[in-house]
Amino acid sequence: MRKTKEIIGADAWSVLVVDETTGDLVFERADTKKVEKYRVKLGEGIAGWVAQEGIPVIVPDGSVKSSV
Repeated sequence: MRKTKEIIGADAWSVLVVDETTGDLVFERADTKKVEKYRVKLGEGIAGWVAQEGIPVIVPDGSVKSSV
């Protein structure tokens, strides 16, 4: 992930997996400990939308609210 981050010039990264019992997305790995406790519903936010739709997206500025 560090190499990928370097190649694409990302400021941050995370890997989410689906919790089979709840259907929520759970942060498996992230470059910060701050997000590891959070869960995301399918369709919720950018990560939830990507997981639901199966369409990758590059977010130029994660601090800006997206309408994806």
